[in-house]
Amino acid sequence: MTTAKIATKECAKCHYRRPVNEMRSYVVEKRTGSSLGLSGLGKGGKPRGSARLYYRKKEVWVCKSCKSRNKVGKSGSKVGKFFKYVLYFYLLMFLMAILFQFIEWLSRSVPWGN
Repeated sequence: MTTAKIATKECAKCHYRRPVNEMRSYVVEKRTGSSLGLSGLGKGGKPRGSARLYYRKKEVWVCKSCKSRNKVGKSGSKVGKFFKYVLYFYLLMFLMAILFQFIEWLSRSVPWGN
């Protein structure tokens, strides 16, 4: 009588092969490319354009020890990333405003060439 073997998968973090019953699968989405199309740029044509991004879904397996160390597959939503970039933009604008105020103060307080 033969005993059944448990399937093994490779952990996406530590790359060890472990039995599937000691692992968990996640579906992650990865950006694989983009395309840009332009038409009607010639004389008398109405310019038109289109763009799109291409994504691929992949199933990855993570062992329990790596899962407890690091959250996998929870990279954040696109909405969360958008707000992060909006926050960075406003932080950059705030720092630039402070820099311009400092330059204006410096130009008023230091006589140049007189």
